[in-house]
Amino acid sequence: MKRLLHCVFRHDGTDNPEVVHNHRLAVATSPWRDKESPDVGRVLAYEKVIAMLHATRTVVPLRFGCVVEDQAQILRLLDEREAEFEQLLGRLEGLVEMGMRAWWEAPPEEPLPADLTGALTGPGARYLSAARGRHAGLTPVEEWWADRICGLLDGLYVQQRREARQASEGRLLSLHFLVPKASAKHFRDRVRWIAFPGDMKSLVSGPWPPYSFVDHAGQ
Repeated sequence: MKRLLHCVFRHDGTDNPEVVHNHRLAVATSPWRDKESPDVGRVLAYEKVIAMLHATRTVVPLRFGCVVEDQAQILRLLDEREAEFEQLLGRLEGLVEMGMRAWWEAPPEEPLPADLTGALTGPGARYLSAARGRHAGLTPVEEWWADRICGLLDGLYVQQRREARQASEGRLLSLHFLVPKASAKHFRDRVRWIAFPGDMKSLVSGPWPPYSFVDHAGQ
């Protein structure tokens, strides 16, 4: 039967019928049927398995939908990509993902913060403004806010990623941080002290398995 792969972790000698392992690595799996619908319940159950394992060890979470034909193919995957998974596990050791989102109702031509207006004027500013409709990346204003937030959280994370998109008649800025597990509460408390304008809504979440920092491992 086909198997859905959840996450990779170091094998600790424990036997479990849903875990396939070689001499060093293991992967959590669950049955997969070709006609199965990937509904919300299935995805949540998938994430619950990863979260449960992540609570007690370092894991490399895999993207939902990584399906293999049988156990033999899983073992080949572990053998062929063992060095890659070992490197990822070493890099993620003791770390969790924390998320921070900021939403605001941004007008089409949102003015830049005062300390950016001197740096981004003339044709360059017009080009970046026009690029807003062509690219899914951050606008200059969003880059300014992302830099400011990351600066205020400096020292509490080891890596960060950022993205922004249109959302509910406004803009949603999403920041992802790789944080030492022992610092997760301190990180959350620091975010709550950041002052945002009245028209900006913010939310901090986590700790989570490091979904945003595995570069689609297993794909």
